[in-house]
Amino acid sequence: MWSYERIVGQVIRPQRTLYNPALALPGPVFDLEGQAFCRDDFEVFSTKGHRMKCSHFRPLSSPHAALPCVIYCHGNCGNRTEACDIVEALLPLNFTVIAFDWVGCGLSEGDYITLGGQETDDLATLVNHVVMNLGVRQVALWGRSMGAATCLRYCGMAGRRVAAVAADSSYTSVPALLQHIGSRHLQYNVLTKAIFSMLKKSVKSRTGVDLTDVDVLAAVGSDGVPPAVFGFAQSDDLVPPEHTCQLHAKYMSPFKQLVPCEGEHNSNHCAFVAAAADFLVRAVKPPPVQHLIRYDSSSASSCSDSSGGVPQLAPGS
Repeated sequence: MWSYERIVGQVIRPQRTLYNPALALPGPVFDLEGQAFCRDDFEVFSTKGHRMKCSHFRPLSSPHAALPCVIYCHGNCGNRTEACDIVEALLPLNFTVIAFDWVGCGLSEGDYITLGGQETDDLATLVNHVVMNLGVRQVALWGRSMGAATCLRYCGMAGRRVAAVAADSSYTSVPALLQHIGSRHLQYNVLTKAIFSMLKKSVKSRTGVDLTDVDVLAAVGSDGVPPAVFGFAQSDDLVPPEHTCQLHAKYMSPFKQLVPCEGEHNSNHCAFVAAAADFLVRAVKPPPVQHLIRYDSSSASSCSDSSGGVPQLAPGS
């Protein structure tokens, strides 16, 4: 059984996973399918002034501003290393990818997360930076769990700035998520209204965010949302599949797709990665791949780690 203190910690301060970018991320120059790509690291300040660590993965040769950029948003226990399989899937299709650490996660500053509350504002800040400072003309979003919920909330508020969105294992709202967690893990098998009220006050006193405002289901009912592909794990015990099914059903865009995957919440959702990459190609229509520089192993570090694959970390929740 989970205690009240553990629930609070899981909501706003899960264990931070640290890493060495030189070992855990591809780059600074690396190989995919015999072509040369690179990683540019940069920082963006959050709306509350915390430094967010970011990486831009792009072809070494092409002017990246002309290519559509997919911003990857990780889950609440993750960091930007989650994006390695997304990088591997999308770069050969002529997308660039930006991955970053949310405030309170990975190598970014800050102590707390808010399950999509403050994160929605921070995503807006990052999108603005990508458009205004990097000159990117098309932005798509890809999120996992908390990251997916944040992407969908942002699309409900500013959908016309987004070309498409891929949402893997989003919850419908934070209250609905915590109600499910409470019924599964708290003593007496129920998360009472009194406990949720205490939890809401604890989070608001530390972060200024009211958890009841994080309502993803309400956001996806907005007009002007972009094309979207939704994914869920069929044996997910943390975010039940019906959350994603409800979001897909209510989503206002006629251009949408629902992708079930085998496994649990933290499983590797390979089927969704493949389906979402294909969906983004059809929705965003990146330019044809051409004039890429061939990879030269004598002058660049490889994307492969000691195991021979793209550096990866088990996805966070």
